[in-house]
Amino acid sequence: SELLKELNIPASKRIFIYGGNLGKPQGIDFLLKVIEENKKRDDSYFVIVGSGTEYMRVKLWFDTHLPQNACLLAALPKAKYDELVRSSAASDVYKRQRLLSYLECSMPVLMATDVNTDIGRIAEEGGFGLWTENGNIDTFMEMIEFMVEDDKRMKEMGERGYRFLCENYTVDKSYKAI
Repeated sequence: SELLKELNIPASKRIFIYGGNLGKPQGIDFLLKVIEENKKRDDSYFVIVGSGTEYMRVKLWFDTHLPQNACLLAALPKAKYDELVRSSAASDVYKRQRLLSYLECSMPVLMATDVNTDIGRIAEEGGFGLWTENGNIDTFMEMIEFMVEDDKRMKEMGERGYRFLCENYTVDKSYKAI
């Protein structure tokens, strides 16, 4: 993708994207720990796109640690963000708000949330994502390994996610649920 070149994102690696609010409830410390731990890998790359109350802290961390396996983008126009999502392999979800756009792009999801939300269980039962409790770095790194290993499995998970979206989150379904 030309966009990947423009943003200096290596197309040769499995790209994971986190997009959205960079605030305390999103588990920013865990996100940074994942990027730090991911330094040991040469086959994956994290793209963080967002803004919020913790953006400057995340930027300072990036400026201090200079990770070679990740980049931080303040914001992108929606069309470019959507193109970036389509160029990525999988997405990190710390809150439900971005899930639907990832499913729309047939992307499998990696989730690290608190135990009080059911979205991780829904993704695992639907076969379109993997979940662990926010803070469980060992399991999250195993999930990354699982996602990097097999293109076919990634494609199948993404297709299941799109079907799940169509079967459960259309306007008609939402209207009837309300």
